Amino acid sequence: MVDVIPGAGTKESSPTPLLSEIPDAMALSWAGDKDLLVTNGSDLIQVSVDGTNRRTLASDPGGNIAAANRCGEQYVVLSWGFHGGTNGLRIWRLNVGGSNAIQLTKGKADFYPVCSPDGRWVYYQDLATDRIL
Repeated sequence: MVDVIPGAGTKESSPTPLLSEIPDAMALSWAGDKDLLVTNGSDLIQVSVDGTNRRTLASDPGGNIAAANRCGEQYVVLSWGFHGGTNGLRIWRLNVGGSNAIQLTKGKADFYPVCSPDGRWVYYQDLATDRIL
């Protein structure tokens, strides 16, 4: 379960539960001021923090979408295992709407992709060699 608390605090006695309608949510990141990227392994979902405006950006029942981050205004980068006939966890890039999947790496266990502030570079951890690339 994910709970949301406003940065300025709240008068409520408990945080607002979020994402209970996304079973098995395993990773999340910000996709803007009011949106989150959430993965449950087989789906990458963008949803508003209040639970509305949910849309699936990628779905791969035979794959493993392990982590995702927004990359500037145009792209999302993600760790996507066994997609497109690959045999490892690779870094892929999608347009923000979920189209045009492009494989960026060829490692065996590439994880935690993040972009430089200008969106021109993607950094990630190669878990096989324990290096940041």
